[in-house]
Amino acid sequence: MEFVEETGRDMFWRRAFSIFHDGMRADSYSGAIFHCLYVVRRAVFVLAVFFVRTFGVGQLILFEVISLVNLCFVSSEMPYQERRQNFMEAYNEGVTLVIALHFYYFTRTDLKPEELNTIGWSVIVFLALNLIVNMACVLDSVVKDLRRKRAMRRALKQKKKSTM
Repeated sequence: MEFVEETGRDMFWRRAFSIFHDGMRADSYSGAIFHCLYVVRRAVFVLAVFFVRTFGVGQLILFEVISLVNLCFVSSEMPYQERRQNFMEAYNEGVTLVIALHFYYFTRTDLKPEELNTIGWSVIVFLALNLIVNMACVLDSVVKDLRRKRAMRRALKQKKKSTM
């Protein structure tokens, strides 16, 4: 994004809403589009719950299509600066699509209780795997940040010692 002149008011708004753009790429508008897509997705989900409440398969199809569009957007535009964040966003969206496929089976009425039990355990396993992968990435990021901060502190101490 290119800003010709920043006034005090522009700086205020950039600081006030920096949380929404933290980690997003600044060289394109994909970050802003990503947030707009997020809000539109949530609004469509809420509207689908209210207006398509008797047609569960329709809700699932709508959910799948919107998730697939989001997966395509994240995979092609890569709105985050870090590669890991883009991968995790695409991974989480893929898991969401797989979980939604499981829910198609719950809308069928001809399944036996044992089959439904198996599908339920499959959903639990996918969710647990997703949780483990996400927690591992968060812990890895925390460790990397702590190492980077420690290295910066050491470099700053060395710089202070060399100037004295």
